[in-house]
Amino acid sequence: FSGFLRWDDLSQLHADDVCFCDGYVALFLEKRKNDQFREGHWICIAQTHNNTCPVSLLRRFLRTSKSSGHVKLFRRIANFRDNLSLRCEPISYTRAREKVLLLLSSIGLDSSKYGLHSLRAGGASAATAMGIPDRLIAHHGGWRSVQAREGYILESESSVLSVSRSLGL
Repeated sequence: FSGFLRWDDLSQLHADDVCFCDGYVALFLEKRKNDQFREGHWICIAQTHNNTCPVSLLRRFLRTSKSSGHVKLFRRIANFRDNLSLRCEPISYTRAREKVLLLLSSIGLDSSKYGLHSLRAGGASAATAMGIPDRLIAHHGGWRSVQAREGYILESESSVLSVSRSLGL
């Protein structure tokens, strides 16, 4: 959500692509869809100090999974005689989607309305609603064209109503 990452970006992350800094985490994406020269790209995500802080949650995930070095960050789980362990293979798109939808259902949301890309769109839409400049949103999400970025942004009801409200009639 906070990284505006595509599934392909997320699934390619390794434990050593994560760098915890003072007040934020930096994720190194070795290649992105629009990275024609394969220069790589850093995504910085701020620490928020609340229950949903992405930096704290990622730190806890790394500690719990005991992931380090050049292993995929999100891997398949093996269940052998009620003993869970992480395998070397990355988690599949289908399984990641199943897990996200299950979590959304568990908090009372209609999971039929969501997919993995919903997190990317939701993060970008939330940033837009908070007044973050388009240029920063495009850079953070790796969008090269206005049309591509705009396809992800859903305007809030209050934003839509602000247009006619601003007329002062």
